Amino acid sequence: MKRVLDCIIVAAAAALFVIAGIGGVEIDAGGMSIRARDWLRPAIALVFGLAAGAILAISGAGENKPSFSTAIVGAAGRALLALIVAAGLAYLQYHVRVAGGLDSYGYVSTARLIASGRLHEPQPLAAVLPFPDALDAATPLGHVPAPDGHSSVPRFPIGFPVIMALFTVCNASGPFFVPLVMAYAALFVVYSIGRESTDRLAGLLAASLVALNPVFAVSAIQPMSDVPAACWLLAAIWAGQRDERARSPLWSVASGISAGMTVLTRPVLLPAVVVFLLVSTDRRRLPFALTRAATVLAFLLLQVWLNVTLYGTATMSGYGSASHMFDLSAPRLAANLSNFWKWSMYSGTALLWLAWPASLAVLRHERKAWELSAIGAAAAAPYLFYLVFDNWDALRFLLPTIVLALILCARALARVFSMTRSVQPWRPVATFGLALVCAFTSRQFLQREGIGQNQSMEAKYPLVGEWFRNNTSDRAVVLSSLHSGAIRMYGERQTIRWDYIPANALNQTVERLVDSGYEPYLALDLPSEPPLFEERFGSESVSAEPVARVRVVNIYKFVSAR
Repeated sequence: MKRVLDCIIVAAAAALFVIAGIGGVEIDAGGMSIRARDWLRPAIALVFGLAAGAILAISGAGENKPSFSTAIVGAAGRALLALIVAAGLAYLQYHVRVAGGLDSYGYVSTARLIASGRLHEPQPLAAVLPFPDALDAATPLGHVPAPDGHSSVPRFPIGFPVIMALFTVCNASGPFFVPLVMAYAALFVVYSIGRESTDRLAGLLAASLVALNPVFAVSAIQPMSDVPAACWLLAAIWAGQRDERARSPLWSVASGISAGMTVLTRPVLLPAVVVFLLVSTDRRRLPFALTRAATVLAFLLLQVWLNVTLYGTATMSGYGSASHMFDLSAPRLAANLSNFWKWSMYSGTALLWLAWPASLAVLRHERKAWELSAIGAAAAAPYLFYLVFDNWDALRFLLPTIVLALILCARALARVFSMTRSVQPWRPVATFGLALVCAFTSRQFLQREGIGQNQSMEAKYPLVGEWFRNNTSDRAVVLSSLHSGAIRMYGERQTIRWDYIPANALNQTVERLVDSGYEPYLALDLPSEPPLFEERFGSESVSAEPVARVRVVNIYKFVSAR
């Protein structure tokens, strides 16, 4: 009975948090329907649950009757859990299920290729285009030319698309739910790592801090690999801890698979995986450590094989050579440190970088705290020498580090609250109050950034694709850049990247397409693409008439070339 009442209390409180935070939810996903707009019914359910719980507690006798302090801790725990559930519902409300730009189309289209049993996709238009390096123009966003010269291969690592491909078994839109499901799994693992022995409150605080973190929240609702990569690394750490207690080779293998999937999802996290393998090695249990390392090695060899097969050499990836992406220099280090600090200040997460060393000082006698810090530092280190992306979204590169730092902060706070007698009685209230402050600041930031409008903004991609599918013949070829992948997926039409057509070759390209029996169109996304197109081809006399405008996308049909 108590468990049922707890579920009612948590569900009702979560509904009230969602209504207060984002105005409620209306979710339809996979046959599941959730509606929460009116505060009255969840408020009544909450009052009923609390009253019934109080009566049940008062009617208890002897040692079954909880003390006041125990009741307060339980209430704080349920409140934290309700915040986590509310965050999960908000993820569902704002969940993006569209493959549009570079990352989303790249991952989803790669998942479809994997589901079909291949990674190479022929690009027949490359043979038609009248300029060198035509395969570059015939390859859509999210993919790169293959060494064979006539097909394209995925730009991104395949660890994330592999899981997306598995989700296609459930539903055609299944791939879009992978980050969401893995976000929920990551929160469970954060709770498991964050709790100290039987301290559920510390684990719940850690999970709530992560769930309410704006970087984690934004990454959880988009078809991108940031949350899955963090989830695999967390799962490796958690399984490694279970391995130490259970002393079972199954946990060693599970830990190794999770660490291997971390590399397969985001190879740049290899240093973090190596550090994890080193700190989790116990000489007294060397066979288990070797099992874990051998499992990771198998995944690493698979990644090397994929690099050779898809890109030509072991050190090449879809992003290009390592020397292109990374620069081990003081200027690059200074630029990234400045960039990450600036956007941490902007997003309200800068305090974390100060709280992390403070937390480590509190937990200085705990070996696990030093191990988590070492793994977190190794996960961030490569990005200090990475290409500089001057946007707050660049903080997602540091997501595994952010999550591990938040776990340490939660554990350190729990330790401080427990050690300070004057604070200890107020620990549950202070813990929940901190989470509530984080929820408020995160909500303010995400609303300012317009995250709630992501679904509406991304809707342009399928709408443009559907226009081409409904209004053009299957001989239509669309010159596009940002929409070069989405038009293929939703419009089932071939595309050419106009930004890879030489500045003096537009006229010739249109003529060649017409002579080959194709109907050339042009799609330009406002406001950024028209000026770039004009700047690139302004001197060419190619006639194109406007035929439609879909949202912020102008569509033209080429009518002549002279």
